Amino acid sequence: MLRAIIFSLKTIIPLAILFGGYLLAQYLLATGPEPQKRPPVDRTPVVEVKDVKQQDYTVNVEASGIVKARTQSSLVTEVSGKIIDISANFRPGAYVKKGDLLMTLDDTDYSDAIRIAKSNIAANEAAQAQLDQEERNTLVSLKLARENLQTVEKNLWLARKNTNNVQRKAAPINKNINLIKRNIQLARQTSNLTQKNLQLAKKDQQLSQRNLALANKEMERVRQLGQRRLIPVSQVDSQEQVVLQQQQAVSQKQQQILQLEQSLVQQQQSIVQQEQQLTQQDQSIVQQDENVLGQQQQILQQQQAVNQQKQSVAGLEGQMATFESRRNSLKANNELTRTQLLQQQRNLNRTKIHAPYDGRILEQRVDLAQYVSPNSVLGIIYSIDYVEVDIPLTLAQYSLLDMADNFANGDTDISTLPKAIFSVPYANGEAPWQGYITGTRASLNEQSRQITVVARIDKPYERQEGRRSVLKIGQYLNARITGRTFNDVFVLPPAAVRQNRDVLQMRDNAVHIAPIEVVWNTEEEIVVTSKDALESAPLIITSLGQATEGMKVALAGQKKKRDGRPNGGKPGAGKPGGGKPGAGKPSGDNTDGGKPDGQAGAKRDRNKEQTTGNDLDKEKPGAASLRDKPAPDDTKKE
Repeated sequence: MLRAIIFSLKTIIPLAILFGGYLLAQYLLATGPEPQKRPPVDRTPVVEVKDVKQQDYTVNVEASGIVKARTQSSLVTEVSGKIIDISANFRPGAYVKKGDLLMTLDDTDYSDAIRIAKSNIAANEAAQAQLDQEERNTLVSLKLARENLQTVEKNLWLARKNTNNVQRKAAPINKNINLIKRNIQLARQTSNLTQKNLQLAKKDQQLSQRNLALANKEMERVRQLGQRRLIPVSQVDSQEQVVLQQQQAVSQKQQQILQLEQSLVQQQQSIVQQEQQLTQQDQSIVQQDENVLGQQQQILQQQQAVNQQKQSVAGLEGQMATFESRRNSLKANNELTRTQLLQQQRNLNRTKIHAPYDGRILEQRVDLAQYVSPNSVLGIIYSIDYVEVDIPLTLAQYSLLDMADNFANGDTDISTLPKAIFSVPYANGEAPWQGYITGTRASLNEQSRQITVVARIDKPYERQEGRRSVLKIGQYLNARITGRTFNDVFVLPPAAVRQNRDVLQMRDNAVHIAPIEVVWNTEEEIVVTSKDALESAPLIITSLGQATEGMKVALAGQKKKRDGRPNGGKPGAGKPGGGKPGAGKPSGDNTDGGKPDGQAGAKRDRNKEQTTGNDLDKEKPGAASLRDKPAPDDTKKE
């Protein structure tokens, strides 16, 4: 039950409050006062117009740059020494000519070094002359040694030839010895054979003697038997014949033995003779060997003489070979000494410091009586024939210069380069400097993405009429660079351009929107091109934020209020801009810094569009009181 009551209270009470509020609102609407009705007002905008014409427009690029020296050099010593003299012109800001003596260093050490080098050169030349004479003497000795070598070699050849002859003569003797040895060997073999035959013959003789003895015995027996007449006489005769035969055989054997013994004696005598001949031939061989040995000794002596002569020739040739290297060494030493002499002469000349070109002293870092070492910086000088000005430009500005870039294989015509006029900031009455753009640096700035063009100002340090000062290195200059010329363009005030896209024209008291293309703009003017004929109708220079094609507009003094007052009695209606404060002010000044992309003008146009649109579309409370005030006379504005 309690829950039901709580639920009813949570539901009924909010509904009751809402219903009460609704009834109160209906009551207030029913009992409130009716709004005051006002007569209709003519809201045709009042505008200012301007006639424009096509023309040629030359862009002047405004920029600033820093003066830099064309050539800036540090005067550096190449030798060491004490400063004994210094020029009065060697002071910061002083001008010097090319070749002017700026300072002098002590040159005593370098003068002594020059004398020492000259003495060394004379000593080297004397050593070279002595070497030449020694070479000539060695050349004569070498010639004699070569002639002696030829003689000894000829003697060696003759000795070898004699040795060969002796050896050729010994060859037949060797053959005879071999033949005699073979004959002796054959004779000995024959003697051995004869001895064997002799032994056989003696054995046969003994046998024959025994046979003879037997035959004699048999003869005695046969004789005895014959005497007894036991056997026939024929048998005795036959036996006697046998004895005779055996006696003859023995006699023959004796003769044969005698012959063999004689033959053996002869053979032994022949062997002795052959051995005597062999001994004689051996003696001849020994004599020939002695001759060959003598010839070989002579050859050895000649060979030693040849070797000695060759060693002598080789030694002389080696000595001759060293002459070239010794001469080269002397020449190198002489050249080194001459180079040292030239170096010391240059060092002597370097003790005098001269100006490298016509210039101006930027810094002085040393003074009189100061000792300086090599590579010490004495001061800084820069050339005065011309100076360069580094001018950073945006890529859009650089494109307006209409200049060709520098190429490695092309020459630039100076007459085609953009001209530039330079002035010093806050220097009233100072004559400007004339210059021209010579090119660009090799790279873009990585942070600003700007390109640096280089301008040249010739003879900036010569006195000229109307100029009280000279340019300083590192000085800032304002530059006006002559850029590209646009043909058949329109030059408009910034207030006439809407967001860099279009402009408004007044044709038959109505708005016509003409598209444009901005080619250049400054704080005071915008250069445009358009496909429409902008010169055919006046250009509206009053800002109309919500203007549309065909919208009615009126010039100042043309609007008539319905009750006899211009612009319905609205204060300031006769002024350009529909009575707004400052609406009739020319809009040519760009208070936002004259940004090149038209952002300031676009922002100002958007603000005016919002203000105008609010005035046209809304009626603010209290507007009636403003209309009741008398309007100023428009004829004064006209």
